[in-house]
Amino acid sequence: MKHFTILILTILSLNVAFAQTSQEIANVYLKKAQAAFDKNDNDEALRLFSKATKLIPNVTSPDVAKLGTAIFLRLKKYKAAKMYAKMYFAVEENKTSPEYLALLEKYVDIEEKIEAENARIQKEKEMKLLADAKKARMDSLLVVWKKKAMDVSIVADTVYPFDKFGIAVFERNHTFGIVNEEGQEIVPASKYKAYRSFDGFTLLLDKEQPSHIYCYNSSAKKGFEFKPIAEFNPVSTTYGEVTMPRGNARVVMYPNNSYRAAVYDLNANKYVVDDKVEAKFQRMKREDKIEKFDGEKIRIKRTWYHCGGDIGAGIYPLFNDGYKLVGFLCYIDGRVISANDINYIGYGYENKSQAIKGKESFWVVANGTKVEKPENKSGNYNGASQIVRAAENLYQIQKDIDGIATIIYNDKQLKNSQDFIKEELEHIPAITLESIREKMKQKTN
Repeated sequence: MKHFTILILTILSLNVAFAQTSQEIANVYLKKAQAAFDKNDNDEALRLFSKATKLIPNVTSPDVAKLGTAIFLRLKKYKAAKMYAKMYFAVEENKTSPEYLALLEKYVDIEEKIEAENARIQKEKEMKLLADAKKARMDSLLVVWKKKAMDVSIVADTVYPFDKFGIAVFERNHTFGIVNEEGQEIVPASKYKAYRSFDGFTLLLDKEQPSHIYCYNSSAKKGFEFKPIAEFNPVSTTYGEVTMPRGNARVVMYPNNSYRAAVYDLNANKYVVDDKVEAKFQRMKREDKIEKFDGEKIRIKRTWYHCGGDIGAGIYPLFNDGYKLVGFLCYIDGRVISANDINYIGYGYENKSQAIKGKESFWVVANGTKVEKPENKSGNYNGASQIVRAAENLYQIQKDIDGIATIIYNDKQLKNSQDFIKEELEHIPAITLESIREKMKQKTN
């Protein structure tokens, strides 16, 4: 029992000694903190003061509380300054001393600073909530606009430029359609998988060797289906190779199972019938361009050919007995162009014809000589509408209506997102600070 008592007394003496040591060290830090504060080294003063208060967590000295108040007040840490001011008032016994009264005045200032700071924080919170609410409303209206925009947009892989008549071809999933500058889908992109467009005419083909062709005349703003190929030749099942339409409203096609090329009148919507074949053959024979003729067959250099008709510019396709296109007779100089050199020739217009070899397309004159591409009579568009790529596979036709950029599509109109949102905001209550405060009050309650 005696030994236990001695042990307890020893531990207590050590604790007292440690407490005395901690207080002494804290006093050193406080002294240095006061010196740093007097030199306006506020951050250093706070560092030293914090070390001191860790050693003496319970403030019992008015001087320590007053120093803490002064440091935190200068650093504009008003809540901490208020805490130490309260500590000062609690431990200072002389409630009438000049120092007490001076700190009391500072305490009032601290309270006002805290109120002002709280008001500022509250205002910032309100302004942030106001900005967030306005942004949320704008985002919501933008979502509404985007949904509406889908209804007035062309879903397409590509929309090609308008011609001078305001007509454009568009492609969707490897099919082609036609749209005009007013956003009207004249022909939906669903049936036709190829097209030819030149000189103000667009031909839509159900495939590269088509059995159905739709023609649209840009200047006349009308279209039609070609007459069945069987009307031209009963044993033909496809229109075969289709060349470019030309400004004289003619297009040449090479149907299967046929000894003739089909020439189509794009204004009259009918096949062109050449009723002067015999007269042309007689003239060719007189001019030694051919040796003989028999019906629609002609002999050139001891070889008989089926003459495929006049395809303009004095060029005549030549076929063998197996319906194979083997060449072209050029009336201008009697030259025969092998089909190995030029596979197909289109209708002649303004002394130029389209020529095709494999996947290459080029232009020739009446004797097959290559020349520069002619001017496309489709021209360049100068109208008010614009084709805009809104997103991947999404296009819009925009036009100024009453000074506002507007999307137009199939008799539907939608203002641009900015003007749409502006107009919508005019018809709904504005979001104000008062409404924000009311919502905050409701949440609190």
